[in-house]
Amino acid sequence: IAEEIKSVHKDESGIVYCLSQKDCEGVAVALHEQYGIRAAPYHAGLPDKQRTATQHFWTSNRYQVICATIAFGMGINKADVRFVYHHSMPKNIEGYYQESGRAGRDGRRSRCVLYFSMSDHFRHLNMIHYDKSLNGDLLAQKEEGLSRMVLYCLNDVECRRRMLLKHFDEDFDRNKCSPECDNCSERAGASVREVDASDYARDLAGLCRDLCRKHRHKPSTAYLVDLFRGRKSKAKGFEHCDLPGFGNGKSLKENEVYRVLEELVLHQVLLIKIAVGNYGQVLSSYEVNDANYRRLANGGLKIVLLTRQKLSTEERIAYADKLRSVKQRKPEDTGTEKNFLNVLNALMQSRRQWMVKKESSFSDTNLNNVLKSEEAREIARSLPRTIEELRLNKIRSFVVDLFGDEILLVVSKHSPVVSKYFAGKSSVPTNVSKTRKRWAIKKSSDNLTESWRFPYGIRFLWRGPCRVTQSEVEGVARNLNKELAKSSPGRGKTKASAQSQTGTEAGNGSKRTLPGWTRKTGTK
Repeated sequence: IAEEIKSVHKDESGIVYCLSQKDCEGVAVALHEQYGIRAAPYHAGLPDKQRTATQHFWTSNRYQVICATIAFGMGINKADVRFVYHHSMPKNIEGYYQESGRAGRDGRRSRCVLYFSMSDHFRHLNMIHYDKSLNGDLLAQKEEGLSRMVLYCLNDVECRRRMLLKHFDEDFDRNKCSPECDNCSERAGASVREVDASDYARDLAGLCRDLCRKHRHKPSTAYLVDLFRGRKSKAKGFEHCDLPGFGNGKSLKENEVYRVLEELVLHQVLLIKIAVGNYGQVLSSYEVNDANYRRLANGGLKIVLLTRQKLSTEERIAYADKLRSVKQRKPEDTGTEKNFLNVLNALMQSRRQWMVKKESSFSDTNLNNVLKSEEAREIARSLPRTIEELRLNKIRSFVVDLFGDEILLVVSKHSPVVSKYFAGKSSVPTNVSKTRKRWAIKKSSDNLTESWRFPYGIRFLWRGPCRVTQSEVEGVARNLNKELAKSSPGRGKTKASAQSQTGTEAGNGSKRTLPGWTRKTGTK
């Protein structure tokens, strides 16, 4: 986690969720002392003042990482969280959905990584059983939610988005997963198919039943998986290798055996028994629920397993077409997108400097008081050039009064070009065709927008992402055409005047058009 934070998320805010208060403090100390990352713990066991200070320092970016329990985050509205790491598994899918959703609330791409081991399952189960306030129904509900979370972690086949949305009774086409989750990125050349694993489930439950009843041995998770896959070196006695279910899961991958085992726990065919060792470690073992085992053996319960299978010829062709279309897709980072990101990053980085200048106007050092991330995104999208335009962008009035000039300076500095077809002050973009280079100049009398000049005066203005309203653009065009008509009466003189400014060839009455543009004749 530390290496990824330092290499991938340098100077970006994030959260590391931990299972217990002790884990929070241990992870925070390790990140800070061993790796030099500004990290601090946050949990219910800390004094109120310390929690408040930690939260304040994190929201104001003095702390890069906050190591918290699952209670952290309710009511926290920090939009620029770039990563969420789960140091251990959450207790249910609903909690995971909320915690992972705390990243990327400003709309920018963020990252969520979950670390998992089966010991997380048993630690959570021990905490659930330790809570004496849970009755039978609520206890069963907690255990079911925990089992579904374990199945989510063990599932290395199905699309992550599809699994999450399916839990909330929503359907999602796994082919539309973009950017791809870890499972979809490894699905090349294979399809996801449902396989009836009821026979494997029956044999696995029968193996556990024989161990408990014939040999008085309550197996652990790892031992049960090893016997079912036929690993004689792991057997604790030769008699265990002679059981009917020994080695019946050789054809399954180890992860698939764990998934079948967890399905049996979910349907309460197998029951997990938790105990605490002499050194505080959590110990687990399995027992068989006879009633549900009989239902499984009689065909009343079906266990389904998702697996990857090779695509048929037709499916491989369709998959190749999909990859080809993705490769041919234009990148998102166009010139306009670069302007947006440049302005947004500059605004977010300038907030602290602005706060220092106007420190007397603020009671605390929360940078959102200077400029919220959603306000910065709105400014980066609209690129205002005047205070009046800035007020139209739903920016708080006191922000405009205090920092309006600074915001406009950042916008003008980091967005010199709105479109590649707009000419600069002394040059034209090199990626514009020769025909367009000859006709592109910048209107020098006003700073509102750039324009295209034609032989008979200004006819059209670029109608893409303009910096002014359309009515203002048309008004500027009418006024300049009138000035041209007054100063240069007659078409020939107007044409020569335009050509002298743009460096075009001389000609009389020739009609010139730009690709994709319509042509109008006559003067205003």
